[in-house]
Amino acid sequence: MAKGVTKRQAQFVAFIISFIKKNDYSPTLEEIANQMGITPPAVLKAIRSLEKKGVITYTPSIARSIKVVDNANLHVKLFAIPLFNEEPSVNDILSNNYEEEYFVTSLDVDGEDYLAFKVTNLTMNTIGIYKGDIALVKKTDKCESNDIVLAVPTADDPSVRSSLRRYYYNNETSCRLDSESENQGSITTSNYVIIGVLKSIKRKIS
Repeated sequence: MAKGVTKRQAQFVAFIISFIKKNDYSPTLEEIANQMGITPPAVLKAIRSLEKKGVITYTPSIARSIKVVDNANLHVKLFAIPLFNEEPSVNDILSNNYEEEYFVTSLDVDGEDYLAFKVTNLTMNTIGIYKGDIALVKKTDKCESNDIVLAVPTADDPSVRSSLRRYYYNNETSCRLDSESENQGSITTSNYVIIGVLKSIKRKIS
């Protein structure tokens, strides 16, 4: 069972599971379509394919009848990671002050040491990262020049807002944090904490 599940199909399953955990009922075809950025007929085709693989069941005559029945045999793992409503501060992360859990698969991440947040600070819009996108960040304090990182200010530098920035090593005590935006420039600072490195961007197409 569940042989040949693709990365895209695993994303469908991850969304269905997260929706049910959050709402205690299954999503409609329209809700899945809105999340995945496709049409309801395309969702139905995907659902039928997953049915044939024994991953889900679906009864069209019954409202909200989509159920995941073969999670254990998907051959991919599902991870619940914290989803913050905006770029988090250090205190947000340490106090687990997040909005909800966000489900991703082992095809998206390599473990549970990740966090997600909704982009609100437009520091990367010229390279296609926009407000409302969900950023997946691998938590680490090790990064290399040109990595896109989640950088947050310390209490000594209130002028720097938590944001995605392109990291460049400056010296042992400071770095340069570049934006990819016409409205925000570079910052050279030592009063920062690198929370992690950006791994991917998820976009909800409405």
